[in-house]
Amino acid sequence: MSSDAGHLWAAIVAMAASTYATRGLPFLADRDSRALSLLASGAGPLKMLGPALLAGLAAVTVTPSVAHACEANRLPVYLSALFATLLVLRSRPDAGLAVLAGVAAYWLSLTAL
Repeated sequence: MSSDAGHLWAAIVAMAASTYATRGLPFLADRDSRALSLLASGAGPLKMLGPALLAGLAAVTVTPSVAHACEANRLPVYLSALFATLLVLRSRPDAGLAVLAGVAAYWLSLTAL
């Protein structure tokens, strides 16, 4: 397993563990538990845990692909897919449609160049 794959799996395991901790463990806690009230309130240090883990996973996933695109002189292809994704997200808040647009733009750019 390569180093990048190891980092990706570490990020996935960390995300799964934190998701379990914030979603599954409250069912095991007493109703009067301080930890349960902290999780239920949506405030405090755990408020940003989910977005932070998603940003970390995105960084681990995207950074090597951008570096590879730069090395292979495929940065315009990568940027066209990114632009198409962002354009669709700006016009419609539909993540699935945005991903499809990005994949289609990547393919079209790859075959055109």
